[in-house]
Amino acid sequence: MNNIICSDSIKEVVLFHDDSVMNYAPKLSAIATEELNRAEEGMLG
Repeated sequence: MNNIICSDSIKEVVLFHDDSVMNYAPKLSAIATEELNRAEEGMLG
C-alpha cells in the first residue's frame, strides 16, 4: 500500500537526485504525509 501511495514522491526523488537530498527530504516527507492523509480519508469515506 505504501509503495502505491508514495510512488509519485519516489519519482520526484529520482528527478531531484542531483539536488541536495538533505534539503529535499523535508519536502518529500510532507508530500508523503499529505498523500497518506488523503488515502486514509478515501478509506473512511
